[in-house]
Amino acid sequence: MNAFGNIFRVSIFGESHGEEIGVVVDGLAPGIPLNEQDFTADIARRRSGAKGTTPRVEADEPHILSGVYEGYTTGAPLAIVFHNMNTHSQDYEALLNVPRPGHADYTANLKYGGFQDPRGGGHFSGRLTLPVVAAGVIAKKLLFATIAGATRGRVQFRCDARLVEIGGIADQSQWEAALDQAQKEGDSLGGVVECVVNGIPAGLGEPFWDSVESRLSHALFAIPGVRGVEFGDGFAAARMKGSEHNDVYAPAGCGGHGGCHEAHADQGGCCHGGEGHEGGCCHGGEGHDHDGGCCHGGEDHECHGEGHHEGGCCGHHRNRLVTPATNHAGGVNGGITNGNPLVFRVAFKPTSSIAKAQETYDFAKGEMTTLQVPGRHDTCFALRTPVIVEAMAAIVLADLVGMA
Repeated sequence: MNAFGNIFRVSIFGESHGEEIGVVVDGLAPGIPLNEQDFTADIARRRSGAKGTTPRVEADEPHILSGVYEGYTTGAPLAIVFHNMNTHSQDYEALLNVPRPGHADYTANLKYGGFQDPRGGGHFSGRLTLPVVAAGVIAKKLLFATIAGATRGRVQFRCDARLVEIGGIADQSQWEAALDQAQKEGDSLGGVVECVVNGIPAGLGEPFWDSVESRLSHALFAIPGVRGVEFGDGFAAARMKGSEHNDVYAPAGCGGHGGCHEAHADQGGCCHGGEGHEGGCCHGGEGHDHDGGCCHGGEDHECHGEGHHEGGCCGHHRNRLVTPATNHAGGVNGGITNGNPLVFRVAFKPTSSIAKAQETYDFAKGEMTTLQVPGRHDTCFALRTPVIVEAMAAIVLADLVGMA
């Protein structure tokens, strides 16, 4: 179906060359500030026109139809639409009986009996990731507000995705030449996107069917062209020993992953002898108000033995006191977030529509034929996907936070 989520629920609609595409987001609390300008930055990151991307450039202006009144969400379903203006549908007329290799032309025809819209790939097009990005903007705002509110502003949600590889090349200085060569050959390239999510509380997710990895993979594989997802060390873990892959637990903020041994104000740091800070592990510093910190010798701390107190590390404790000192697991154990940054990578295939001649079957003539795909296409559509990966991650996490 075209909907995802239990609490934060997202539905997309439309086709690549239809009049409009859009998204409906349900499950939003009232009172979240939102206007069309909030979408500008993320939509710009997805926009085409740069080297290696399709020359089809759309305005991509969001139009909020419902769910917002005087700049705030109302709590009703929120609908946003985008107009399709720059379409060349005639490019697809010759493809009705000749399925493009790598595309959904053949499988869509099987499933929908020929009633599907074939123009620009119809509902299967990457064009439909635009409303996904819009839903991601809303999810990010929701997560930022929810997590900041729960931690009194001391922890901030942050989701950052970046392209780390094109055509098997990790050296960014070589990407332009690789794109030029692929274009010269009438071919295309794939890529890998890495995403790091900070500020996610420990305890999100469920074992098995609703594990964090399961839900994220479900959403990420909905992005057209995704061929693989890995968390933490991913497939490299199969070549490691348990002693290499296991993440050792240490007091929150201390150890090899993001720890330090100087006083500082960063969230999740490890402070020895300096002033206390949120999430830190403070030995000998001043007493401080923090969540999950480990304090020895400071003020405002009643227990140094077996007391039961919120967030303390003295004797028996009730709250999370440790985080993995490394992050080979990518922030998840048993399907549940462990307090470390969530780290995963997404592999994108090369663009299927290429100028290079390919063999396919002509259903009208009942014979094999040679096809050169017309139209405007990306040499490497992975260039435009980091913000889409962020959007999917935020949508999933917003839903998990709502279920917690």
